Amino acid sequence: MPVGAASATVRWVNIDMSSDGYSTVGVTHHIVSNDGTSFDTGNIAANEVMSKTLGAGTYPYHCILHPSMTGTVVVT
Repeated sequence: MPVGAASATVRWVNIDMSSDGYSTVGVTHHIVSNDGTSFDTGNIAANEVMSKTLGAGTYPYHCILHPSMTGTVVVT
């Protein structure tokens, strides 16, 4: 990244829990950029945090384990 270029550190905080009525368990997520190369968080267990520093741009992403979970990070 060139000197003076915009960047941001993005934090994914996993507070996702699931309950079956008897017990509550944490849900793991694995966030990856849609292009497959910009970032990959690896597995993020419940109550864990993962950070990535991204340069200026638009980064659509999804959870590998839950493909309907999507989002976009925009760094300006």
